[in-house]
Amino acid sequence: MKINGLNDWLNLAAKIGVIGGLIFLAIGINQNNELLRSETRQSLVANDVASLTANLEHADVFARLGS
Repeated sequence: MKINGLNDWLNLAAKIGVIGGLIFLAIGINQNNELLRSETRQSLVANDVASLTANLEHADVFARLGS
């Protein structure tokens, strides 16, 4: 009987460990998704800044085209 009781407790501990691991994995995936979104936004802003900077360097050309 003692072995069956020990087996039940070990089985319960293993199940709790699996559930804890799944929660840990879900948190890690969520953090990774947030990081990827942040990097994408940063890349888009950097591209916008580069485009605006290039346009400012050629402002005289745009002024001539507008007149």
